[in-house]
Amino acid sequence: MKNLLIFSCNSLVGTKNHFGRYYDECASRGMRHNRALKAVARKRLGVIYAVMRDRVPYEEPPSDADVEKSPVTA
Repeated sequence: MKNLLIFSCNSLVGTKNHFGRYYDECASRGMRHNRALKAVARKRLGVIYAVMRDRVPYEEPPSDADVEKSPVTA
């Protein structure tokens, strides 16, 4: 099961979604590929657990670019 999670995260790290950005952060802090991949897998597992626990669908957190584009309402 652990290997499946890590293998699935390997395809996520090349994307521009939340997990891809997290991988880039880990890599920029000096983590090697395998360690950063395991960090992404841990983060993804936490998201999977929260979705199952709370019984809510997963919603992608907004990226920094999306936050800058959205108008601020007061």
